[in-house]
Amino acid sequence: MTMKLRTLFWLSVITGCLLGPVVQGQTFSFDGYKTSADSYLDANKKAVYFYNGHEEEAYGSAENPIYQTYLRWGVGTDSSETSEAQYFFLYVETPIEVKNMIWADAVTDQDVLDYNVHYTNHHDDLEKDQFDYGFATGSEKVAFEDSSGDTLFGSELDVNTGGGGKKSKGDTSAISSSFAVKTSLDYLLANGATEANSNAGTIDSSIIGMAFEYKFDLGEALGLELVNSVQLIEYHLSPERGLYPTQVPEPSGTLLLGIAATLGILRRKRKVTIF
Repeated sequence: MTMKLRTLFWLSVITGCLLGPVVQGQTFSFDGYKTSADSYLDANKKAVYFYNGHEEEAYGSAENPIYQTYLRWGVGTDSSETSEAQYFFLYVETPIEVKNMIWADAVTDQDVLDYNVHYTNHHDDLEKDQFDYGFATGSEKVAFEDSSGDTLFGSELDVNTGGGGKKSKGDTSAISSSFAVKTSLDYLLANGATEANSNAGTIDSSIIGMAFEYKFDLGEALGLELVNSVQLIEYHLSPERGLYPTQVPEPSGTLLLGIAATLGILRRKRKVTIF
């Protein structure tokens, strides 16, 4: 009887985590990077496996992803707008060990060593003067995939405009065709970074990872449907660091069931969870 009650208790906790509504009336600073100005709640996050489509030596492949990152979401207003329009916000970033946003004067000798841990596996050694603006930011893409491996939506950086470009593949009828995206590059440039120095402004770029933030014209139900559909993330990151992520997500009902579902669907080997 004790075991049954204990089991029912944990099932109720897990169910509550899964079915809890997105809190309304929140505000988000739609700028490409998650800060204290955003209302992303810890309850609204999902651990998702990712891989790097650029090279697979360090960060796995579609068939065998190694690490996870968090997909975060929330419903609220855009702090830059005067209207009370509600949007569904979605945010994801790579672990800082995989890539940080540095170029030009901000690059240190240690940064070069960190990137060469992986880069020497598939290119010549990087030199400090190679880390110019275009090299550091010009090949960054992300695609959100469902359990069949089809891309639900995605985006890539456009260094010519200093921001993110939009792209969609597959059947996108379940989501709005109208969505906006910003990246951590937008965030740095808005805070004073220049092509000559990513640290020119008020932000230390070395602690900023590659991140993508989306603003959808979606209600809560469709937004959560979209989140639930995402089972795998493909990045294209170049250059990438060779450091291995070490942070582990704290267990939660959503996370535990999400990991189980992902492992069951993708039939993976033993994984390491991070970030």
